[in-house]
Amino acid sequence: MMKSKMKAWYAAAAVAAAIAAPTAVQADVGFNAALAAANCYNCHGQGGASTSKIPKLTEMTQKGMVESLKAFRDGTKAGTIMNRISKGYNDAQIDAITAHIAKKR
Repeated sequence: MMKSKMKAWYAAAAVAAAIAAPTAVQADVGFNAALAAANCYNCHGQGGASTSKIPKLTEMTQKGMVESLKAFRDGTKAGTIMNRISKGYNDAQIDAITAHIAKKR
């Protein structure tokens, strides 16, 4: 009886994984660049116009933001928090976030 329960559990897990796989690949479909960019303003100031030593996003080009985020994410640029935050985004998401910030200026 225990073997049949284990087989059923493994079968259910396999089905769940098969269903979840396409969802994981399509995760960007529901990605909200405006909401993600709003998180940037917590540190970089309202609209990205920091009044502290934190870099002003308003003074960076989109290309510069993309390069910085990818360098933080890939570990080629040191940071205090950005290297951890940027690991949560893929290339398409970084492009979307920086495009949103750039068009808001």
